[in-house]
Amino acid sequence: MTNKLLLRERVLAELRATLALQVCAAQLARDEAISEESKPENQYDTHSLEAGYLAEGQARQAAEIEESIKTISALPVVPLPAGAPIALGAVIEVRDARGAAETYF
Repeated sequence: MTNKLLLRERVLAELRATLALQVCAAQLARDEAISEESKPENQYDTHSLEAGYLAEGQARQAAEIEESIKTISALPVVPLPAGAPIALGAVIEVRDARGAAETYF
């Protein structure tokens, strides 16, 4: 059980760090889109428009990461006995024919 809690906290820490970077990137793109220097110089200058699209996409990704954080935070962390059917919140180890192991959560 402790390993699951630790694993979940590590995943959440990574997501929170990614979220912070994504929010910063979205803010920078938004600032670029609305800055005086980004005003179009002619009808073909789309720099500001492109920066706006970039900011929108990055903000959308940040919202998806926030949703992942909420979902994983609510994930039940209950002990499952060895040999029990795989269920939500299980930590499983899979071995291939050579004996190499992969762990999934």
